[in-house]
Amino acid sequence: MHTFFITPGEFHGVGLEISLKALKKINTSTERFIVWTEKKYFLKNFPELKSTNFYQNTLEVPKEPGVFFMHSTLSPAEWFKESVKVCKKHPNEFGIVTGPLEKKSFNDINALGHTEYLRQVFPDLSIYMTFFGDVYNCLLLTDHCPLKDVSKLLSKQIIEKGLYEAQSTSKKLKYLKPILLLGLNPHAGEGGLLGDEERELHLQVKKDNTILGPISPDGLFGLAAYKNYSFIVANYHDQGLIPFKAINGFSAAQASLGIPFIRTSVDHGTASDIFGMDKANPDSMIRAIKLAQGLKL
Repeated sequence: MHTFFITPGEFHGVGLEISLKALKKINTSTERFIVWTEKKYFLKNFPELKSTNFYQNTLEVPKEPGVFFMHSTLSPAEWFKESVKVCKKHPNEFGIVTGPLEKKSFNDINALGHTEYLRQVFPDLSIYMTFFGDVYNCLLLTDHCPLKDVSKLLSKQIIEKGLYEAQSTSKKLKYLKPILLLGLNPHAGEGGLLGDEERELHLQVKKDNTILGPISPDGLFGLAAYKNYSFIVANYHDQGLIPFKAINGFSAAQASLGIPFIRTSVDHGTASDIFGMDKANPDSMIRAIKLAQGLKL
């Protein structure tokens, strides 16, 4: 039996609301879900659930499938930190599904975000932000870095490892379409006329017939050819995520590939403007939980 921590995110956001809505709509009969929360906050915002049992630590939580709630007065960022500690010790038994947190909240764990914190914990690993949607999936070779630094951060090793993660995930989730690697420069470098990265890096990586590219992204998205691929591997944040969010919307989910345990996340912010209104759409959280279930197979 696999156990997934759910860290809902900001107190003033929709994370707990969408977590509760999502858990009602998915099959929870084969895994154990431990939802971090704070008891007074939980009962104030969901008084209809006053009969809920709360546990103080993982040792108290029943060792059986189902949904359980863990009371903690730590900050939401520290919930994530504590979950990572357990997952690092027991990577084949535990995983994490995260709700949205504001960047300033990560000051509590001295990080800029979930992925950045994971990089602190696993400094020797290449970790890839990967997005899963209805139409196609997108893996980023680099993510939150200035555009001027992208070519410095790319390497043959980074590209090969990213393609490996996309390929192995495709096999695990039974995706049948090929994987496509995007070029970094306009027109994929035009044979070196518009940059050397494609010639010196992208074309030199090991790949089989399930991986194609590098190609220029403008034609790919302009002609809707993205539908022909299971994964599109992008070089930097906006190259991948501007078209991904325009095409897949905000019901997608994210996974951190390259770490020894499963971590998935919603693909949207805290939506604090609709906090407490019962208007939040749980689709992204549903996808994040189902993705975590699929990745454990």
